[in-house]
Amino acid sequence: MRITAIPKMTVVLHDDRVHPWQPIDGLTVQGRHLLAKMAIRQAEECSLQRAVDAFVERYELLRRLRPDDFGASVRSADVDE
Repeated sequence: MRITAIPKMTVVLHDDRVHPWQPIDGLTVQGRHLLAKMAIRQAEECSLQRAVDAFVERYELLRRLRPDDFGASVRSADVDE
């Protein structure tokens, strides 16, 4: 499955690094973890290991900041339709 282009994830604004993660966050909270990792890898043009590491860091942040978005209805990370 091909992921539609996602803009580079890191841009510099006001001397701080800003991460426009919305499309990847959406995949993450929907339980579409494989697609989220693929999107990170495509956007950053990085190794699979770096994409997995970035995903884990972001997932943990989202679980803290948006716990209500992770409901019982979230599909398994192994199932991407």
